[in-house]
Amino acid sequence: ELKKSYVRKMLKHIFEADEVLKVVHDCPMVSDVLNHKLGLLLNNVFDTAIAWELLDDSEKPRKPSVSQVLAKYGKMKGSLPEKTRLEAKKEKTKPAQRAETALFDLMGMGSGPAPSENRDDKEVMLLELQGLLVASIAMSKLLKEKSKTFNKLCQEGLRKFRQWPGQHVDSLSLGQKVFFSFVDHKLVCHLRPNSKELKAVVETVNDEQLAEDASAAGELKLLLSLLPKTVLEAVETHWAEIGVQPMELVLSVRRQVEFRCRPLGEKRMRCDFLSHLCSTEEINAVVQKIGEKNFTIQDRAGIDGTLHRISAVRNATGDVVTLVMRIGRSSRILAGLLEDILADSKSILILGPPGVGKTTLLRACAARMSEDQSTVIVDPAGEIAGCGDEPHKSAGRSLKDMAYSRKTRSRSEARREAMTRVVENMTPKVLVVDEIGTQGEASAARTIGERGVQLVATAHGHNIFDLLANTELRDLVGGLVSSTLGDDNPRYKETGRKNVTERSARPVFSTLVELRTPFSVAVHLNVAESIDSALLGTPMLVQVRSRDPTGQMHVELARI
Repeated sequence: ELKKSYVRKMLKHIFEADEVLKVVHDCPMVSDVLNHKLGLLLNNVFDTAIAWELLDDSEKPRKPSVSQVLAKYGKMKGSLPEKTRLEAKKEKTKPAQRAETALFDLMGMGSGPAPSENRDDKEVMLLELQGLLVASIAMSKLLKEKSKTFNKLCQEGLRKFRQWPGQHVDSLSLGQKVFFSFVDHKLVCHLRPNSKELKAVVETVNDEQLAEDASAAGELKLLLSLLPKTVLEAVETHWAEIGVQPMELVLSVRRQVEFRCRPLGEKRMRCDFLSHLCSTEEINAVVQKIGEKNFTIQDRAGIDGTLHRISAVRNATGDVVTLVMRIGRSSRILAGLLEDILADSKSILILGPPGVGKTTLLRACAARMSEDQSTVIVDPAGEIAGCGDEPHKSAGRSLKDMAYSRKTRSRSEARREAMTRVVENMTPKVLVVDEIGTQGEASAARTIGERGVQLVATAHGHNIFDLLANTELRDLVGGLVSSTLGDDNPRYKETGRKNVTERSARPVFSTLVELRTPFSVAVHLNVAESIDSALLGTPMLVQVRSRDPTGQMHVELARI
């Protein structure tokens, strides 16, 4: 309805007229929607969200919701007075015009935390818009001394996304899931899946998938060649039955061979026990093929030119009794979701539980960033860039440091020393580290970040709350400190709490990527804001990005 010529002409006259003041909430979002969907350039606005932030006396003003503005300045409790809400439902007034209804849908006015009982009730929305008008009058009286600053911020808000190559993700309503692509390393949303950019994405993903499958099949043969014939037959038989490639194989004395895999679409790893029992002779045969001297002090070994990892477990006399063989493979498909983040110069922390694909994603990130920046990988176990002196081809042009130490060190201590040594000796633009897990490594990461080096690392945890609960790693996101608020502090007046926990410093990482599944991530673009929200107990805004089986990319704004 909005695209009809007469309707669009009417809206164009109103929205672009300098003599008509438009009251909006969050003008960057509204301006972006009107510009990229209807070709209308919004002008001369009164933004209630900007006015709220200027009038807010708190130390860290936060972007308000429409309901908050209505409650404080619109003389309404929630979004509407109870009496008005009931009257709006009982009265049989003339229904809203289809053009007005479409306009409300376009703006996303019914979404979000509005407490109206029926969010599709356009009459209630009209009353909410009337409330915004009342709120704008009350706010304008309080903004007299800040009117110049306010007008400047409103104009900046209108121009914020105007130069964006397409619809900006911040213009989406909460929970709205759409397709997206990248144009000049900028995320652009698409409401329909038939655009040229999206078709190009699918073709690229299919080509990459075929190349990765061929490479992985060749490297897997090298690992399987280490297995005794009886074990290999049992593995191949089970593989053919379930149709899923193994992720790990566990061989243990007098124990059934364990076949670990993750079927497509499942979040958890599946563990199957085969009928074959391993003998001591079979374990020794595998160790002999690998070479006892090739096991490091951490009892890990690899195969040159591959990403596979073989871990040994020994008994009291030092004999190997268990071998855990992890099948490593490269994939750049998930890293394609983070093109805009990787093109930035900010440090990135990838968070996820074991086995979800953190190292695979980290390797792909290192490869992409090494195309135009000096990138070094600190890799004591050879999991990121493979074993051997030459980095694996999946690491791109990255160099690697195996964290060698003349003295006997734990892997964590050797990695901490290597991080500092690499920065001093190799002067990288980007430093890549896998599985930061100790306070010493976290302290080294902070030192490196303060030297201006872009740090890309992984850590164990499901979400940002796990980082806050981890006493060893919480310094990565700024650390915590307890404070006592004074009686005049706005936060004390608002919450009634004297003792609060706050972020003590700037986070080491500016961006946090929560790896939820092998095909989806939740992105915190501003870690400092997310940490502050978590400590205040307020919802934080994240971008949930994912790939479907066809290779299409989806994005959704969500609160957690």
